[in-house]
Amino acid sequence: VLAVDEERALREGLVRVLRGAGYAAIAAAGLAEARTMLQAQPVDCMLLDVRLKDGDGIDFLEALRGGEAPDVPVIMATAYGDSERTIRAMRLGAFDYATKPFDLPVLLDAVGRAVRQRALVRAADAHEAQRTPEAPAEAGAQGDALVGSSAAMLSVWKLIGRAAASDAPVLITGETGTGKERVARAIHAHSSRSAGPFIAVNLAALSPTLLESELFGHERGAFTGAAMRKPGRVELAAGGTLFLDEIGDLDLSLQTRLLRLLQDGRYERVGGTETLELKARVMAATHRPVRPGQPGAVLRDDLYYRLAVLELEVPPLRARRSDVPQLVAHAQVHRIGRGEAL
Repeated sequence: VLAVDEERALREGLVRVLRGAGYAAIAAAGLAEARTMLQAQPVDCMLLDVRLKDGDGIDFLEALRGGEAPDVPVIMATAYGDSERTIRAMRLGAFDYATKPFDLPVLLDAVGRAVRQRALVRAADAHEAQRTPEAPAEAGAQGDALVGSSAAMLSVWKLIGRAAASDAPVLITGETGTGKERVARAIHAHSSRSAGPFIAVNLAALSPTLLESELFGHERGAFTGAAMRKPGRVELAAGGTLFLDEIGDLDLSLQTRLLRLLQDGRYERVGGTETLELKARVMAATHRPVRPGQPGAVLRDDLYYRLAVLELEVPPLRARRSDVPQLVAHAQVHRIGRGEAL
């Protein structure tokens, strides 16, 4: 981890804290020194002050993203609450934005997420470099591994790595059959929530009335046949991931309730008055148009923006035809593993 700050006491303090947390930490007093360090050794995360004597930190971030170090996660730091700078930094690809004086547990959490993202992207790059076009990808325990070595699939793996390092909602788009749920499971498996449950709900399979109870649960006597309290999928996914498949088929009234869940992080069971807390990460997928302004968009604009904090599009097979031999080989290996004849 490289800390770039002109205040000597602060950067030395950051180095001590980071080393105490188990990181190999180094520090630079300005942009010129930071450039030298980046060229001399690999960096997995950078803490970068906005205002430095030898330049502007956000301009330096733009240079990094332009080619000097495009994949290094950068956490911007400032003592000034400047919304325009914050917005510009995030648009340029800053991983996070921290305000001085630092809340150290929050800062260390951001560093941890950034380093995990960097590790996952590096792993994807290494995996790609080691594989040959004829070699099948490793099959998962269920035979559901993501397979392919095309540029399109490599891009998906990198996005999975970035999404896994965050806890933000994810919207996965793509045509039917492209493997959107597999992508969601891969994000979950590589995230800090991997030990928790992965709860999937097909929103197109149930009527709005049944779906509300399925998602949020119900209290005894909430409706005819409700003989006991039942926890919903939101509750069952606590500590893990709630995956909402076919979000584009969600009834408008339930879109409103889901929006409240994402905004407030709170909900009630059907027929209940107790307020419960959302303790799961939410991911959703759809094959329908959902972006505001798209012809036929089926989601409320505000719900789209709440869900698409991170958005990932899974390419169709016709956009990655070079992966077909690997997909065939993968299917054959999996069938042999199940004892089936080819």
